[in-house]
Amino acid sequence: MISRLKSWGPLVALGFLWELLNHYLFLPLVWQITTPLLKAASIPFVSLTNTTWLITHRLIIVILLIIELFVVLGLFTSELISIVIAAKAITDGSFTWKTSLRQWLKHYRLLGGPLVLETVILILALAPWVSLIFKTPLFVELRLPEILLDFLFRKPTFLILGVITNLVCLSLTIRFLPTIWYQINQRMAFKTAWQHSRTKAPVVWQATWRISILASGFSVLITLIGLAIQASWHPTPSLTLALIQWGHLIILTLSGGWFVDQVLQTQRPRRQKGWVLGGGLSLLFLGLAFTEAQWYFQPLRRPMVISHRGTNANNAVQNTLAALKKTRHDHPTAIEMDIHETRDHQFIVVHDENLKHLTGINKRPHQLTLRELTKLRVHEHGHSGKLVSFSHYLKVADQLHVPLIVEIKTTPADSTTMVNHFNRLYGQTLIRHHAYVHSLDYRVIQKLHQLNPQLKLLYLQPYTITNPLSEVGEDMEYSTLNPHFIRQTHQLKQLVFAWTVDTKWGIREMYFYHVDGIITNNLSEAKQTLAKLQNQPSITKRMLVYLFF
Repeated sequence: MISRLKSWGPLVALGFLWELLNHYLFLPLVWQITTPLLKAASIPFVSLTNTTWLITHRLIIVILLIIELFVVLGLFTSELISIVIAAKAITDGSFTWKTSLRQWLKHYRLLGGPLVLETVILILALAPWVSLIFKTPLFVELRLPEILLDFLFRKPTFLILGVITNLVCLSLTIRFLPTIWYQINQRMAFKTAWQHSRTKAPVVWQATWRISILASGFSVLITLIGLAIQASWHPTPSLTLALIQWGHLIILTLSGGWFVDQVLQTQRPRRQKGWVLGGGLSLLFLGLAFTEAQWYFQPLRRPMVISHRGTNANNAVQNTLAALKKTRHDHPTAIEMDIHETRDHQFIVVHDENLKHLTGINKRPHQLTLRELTKLRVHEHGHSGKLVSFSHYLKVADQLHVPLIVEIKTTPADSTTMVNHFNRLYGQTLIRHHAYVHSLDYRVIQKLHQLNPQLKLLYLQPYTITNPLSEVGEDMEYSTLNPHFIRQTHQLKQLVFAWTVDTKWGIREMYFYHVDGIITNNLSEAKQTLAKLQNQPSITKRMLVYLFF
C-alpha cells in the first residue's frame, strides 16, 4: 500500500492547494461579499422565519445572495473536477500540471449540470463526519451549530429526519462516486454514467468503509501521538498543533488516492513528480497553521460571566425582579435581559414574542399597554413573579450595582420611532451604568450607533457567515464561533461575547478561544469551572479542546 501511495504526490499537492485557497482566500472573500450585502439589507441573518420578508422587501439582495451561493457551489464542484481529473491522469501514468489544468478548464460545462447537485449531496453527507475527524484549519471553522443540535435532540421527529437525511445522502454518495468518475473522465451524461457505474457499487461500499475506518484511526493516532509528545517533552505547542493538522490533511488526501486504487483496481502507476510541489505547499500550510496556533496559545484572561435572562440554574422566573435579586448574590459580571415595546410605546422586560408560555395568555407584548402587562403574573420552573417595566428593572439593577446587557427585541409591530425613544429615555443612563445593548436586528444596532456613539453595542447573531463589524462588538452563538472570527474581531479592537454556554466543555472552549464574555444559564457552574482553569491549564488540555470540541 505504501509503495502505491508514493504515486499520489500530485493529489497531496492538490489537497494542500485547495485547503489553502478555501481557508485563506475563498472563504474570507465570501464573508467579505456577504457582510455588505446583509448590512445593505439591514438584516441580521437569513433564516426560514424571514424568507418571505426578504423576498418582498429585499428581492435584489436575495438574488445577489443566491448568485453568491451558486458561485460557491460552482467552486466546490470545480475542486471536485480537478481532483478527479488528476486522479485519472495519475492512474494512467500521464499526469502533468499543464495537461490537468487544460483538462480542468475544458470541463466548465459540467458546472451547470447534475454534477452541482451531486456535489451538494456529497457535502451534506461527508462534511459533518470529515470535520469531526480531520481538524485542519478549514474544518475547524465548519461546525454544526449547537443551537441546531440542541433543537434536533429536543425534537425527536426532526432528529430522526436529520439522521435519515444524512444516511440517504451517504448512500447516494456511495453510488455517486463512480458515477462522477465516468461523468468527468469519460464525459458521459449522468444517466449513462449512472448505468455504467452500477457494477462498481459493491466495490465502492467496501472501499469506503475500509478506508474511512483506517483513515479515522490514523487521524486519531496522529492526534494522540502529538498530545503525548506535548505532555512529555513540552515542545512549542503552536508547532505541535500545526503538525497534527498537517498530518490530518496528509491522511485525508492520501485516502483519496487509496480509494481510487481500491475502486478502479489499477495497475501500480509510476511515481509522479508532484511531491515537490506538494512539499512546498505543505510547508506553506504548516507556516500559516503555526501562525494561527500562536494566537490560540497566547496567555489566557478571565472573561466576563453573564447571567442569561437574569437567572442562575432556574432559580427564578426569567427576566423578573426576583431573578435579578437572587442572582446578584452569585456575583455575575453582568445580567443579560430582554425588552419588548408595548402598545403605548413603553418597554417591558420579557423575552418571548408571545406571552402564553409564561402567563397562559395568548397575547403579544405590543398588544397590551405597560400597565396591563405589569399586572400579569408569570410562572416557570415552580417559581412565580410579575412582569416588570424596563424603567423599574434598570433602577433596581442600579441600586444593586449590577451592570446590564439589554437585548432589544423587535417585531413588525414596533413603532418607527422605537429606537429613538429608547435612546432618549435610557441612552445616557446606560452609559453611566456601563451597560451594553445588543440585538438580532442590525437596524437597531446601526441606528443606536448613529444616535449614541458612546453606547456599548453588540451585534447578536446565531451563526457566522460574515466578517466581524468594525464599529460594534459581536455576540455570537458559541458553537459557531471559531478562532479565526474571534481573532479578526479583536484585531478590530472589538469585544466578542458567546451565548448560551451551559456546559463545562463549552465554557472551557470559549475560555481557551479568548472570548470576552460568556452568557450562561448556569452562572455558578460557569464561575466554578473558570476558577479551576485560572491556574493556567496545561497546554495539552488546551490542545485537546481545540482538536475534539
